[in-house]
Amino acid sequence: MSKSRTKANKKNALASTGPRTVAGKARAAKNALQHGILSREVVIMSGAGAENPAEYSALVAALQDDLCPQGALEGLLVEKLAAVTWRWRRVLRFEAGAIRADSDEPVSAESLKNLEKLEDEVENQSEFERELTPENLNAKKPTEDFALALVHALDRLGIDVDVMFDLDGADFEERTWTKADLERALRAYAEQIGTESLEHALWDVRLKMTRTLHVLRPQVVALRLKHERVALLASLPDGEKLEKLIKYEATLSREMERTLSQLERARALRPEQVLEAERGEDGTFEVKP
Repeated sequence: MSKSRTKANKKNALASTGPRTVAGKARAAKNALQHGILSREVVIMSGAGAENPAEYSALVAALQDDLCPQGALEGLLVEKLAAVTWRWRRVLRFEAGAIRADSDEPVSAESLKNLEKLEDEVENQSEFERELTPENLNAKKPTEDFALALVHALDRLGIDVDVMFDLDGADFEERTWTKADLERALRAYAEQIGTESLEHALWDVRLKMTRTLHVLRPQVVALRLKHERVALLASLPDGEKLEKLIKYEATLSREMERTLSQLERARALRPEQVLEAERGEDGTFEVKP
């Protein structure tokens, strides 16, 4: 090739180095991988583990905006980064699923139901303890909270409130309780324990509710601690699954580093970069960014 032809080729190369403006480079980036040529191979499209292709496309677009690839090679490398990131996300989903599978199994539905029942009972007993006071008993008009606390407590202690007031199975909450109603029910309990004082009878009711509360609270704490231990023990997958996850994550990490390195080398080979190369003191070429 003649010197004049070589010179002309270099001149033509300068005139065909691709887009120079920011807008032009952005269009080129999108043209390179407009639809994500790897999306069909990366995204799971069906089954229980189906993924959203729109989310993958959004990931590709975000990386393209950040890295501004030029040409098909850089575009492919950027989407390769997206694929690695997507697979990394899948690893996290698998990890979460494996932990969930391990943690859901030991804590049975029956155990959770028992805890809920105990917690409700503690709340009820606490309400009895708060409301069953002489001040509320001696008030001219009993509050609804005091009335319901008293009739529920007496019912638990063997006073058949339903029969006494002809409720016919209706909820206690549906009746408007008068002071006379409450004194009648409490007097029945006073006779049962052998006292004529309504205040003494009320204190006895409150004492029994408090004792029950002291028994229930440790049970609730113990059951909660049991569930927490199960959750802690299941905070990582079992040994075999964990070993696979560690190996796979290490592979993805190496793939990410390798792809970033390839993308950096591809950028160094852009025509405008090569033409700006200068020979260093050691005789090698140093590419300026």
